[in-house]
Amino acid sequence: MKNSNQTYFALTLALASGCLQALNASPAPILVNAPKAMEEDFSTAKPGKAWVAAKGTWEVQEGALKGIEKASDNHAAVMTLRAPHTDSAVSFRFQLAGSKGFSLSYNHPKGHLFRVNFTGANIQIRTDKDKHDPASKSELIVQSATKLKQGQWYTVLCETKGDKVALQIAGVKVEGSHAALAQPKTGYRFVLKGEGVMFDDVNVWKAK
Repeated sequence: MKNSNQTYFALTLALASGCLQALNASPAPILVNAPKAMEEDFSTAKPGKAWVAAKGTWEVQEGALKGIEKASDNHAAVMTLRAPHTDSAVSFRFQLAGSKGFSLSYNHPKGHLFRVNFTGANIQIRTDKDKHDPASKSELIVQSATKLKQGQWYTVLCETKGDKVALQIAGVKVEGSHAALAQPKTGYRFVLKGEGVMFDDVNVWKAK
């Protein structure tokens, strides 16, 4: 028969295991129902041809892609996944490995469109300023109070369909909309500052 300490220890392990599974569980799509267009698990020394590093240092380490800001660039580290689409879903795992956060950024053919900002304090989905319009401002679409911890792996799913965007992470779902989202997009950009973020198991679904 278990004593109280054994029972408490077993319960603690069960709760911890359940929380870890929730953080790494693969969310089911809300908006997009489409066949998978691509996947990348970084099992080779270099990412596939669709991946293009613009700034920073990007290396495959222990089966994951790590990005680090390079001071001499005077710019955040940027890795682009070229995958043109209008409506899509993208999922991936990530771990803050020194950086306070990062952005999943979407561009349209003529410039920045919107981004998902992941930080230790919250997660925000915002439109980007139009660099060609001095009066343009970034607008908040939706946010989550989800807090992210250093060294912890998380699985995220971000979907766009028409003017809608939906995000799922750590058992939390948020949805929002903005008219600017309903246009062609060039792919996905991973943008970060600081000492590093790890990325793994990237999957993309494109809606027709």
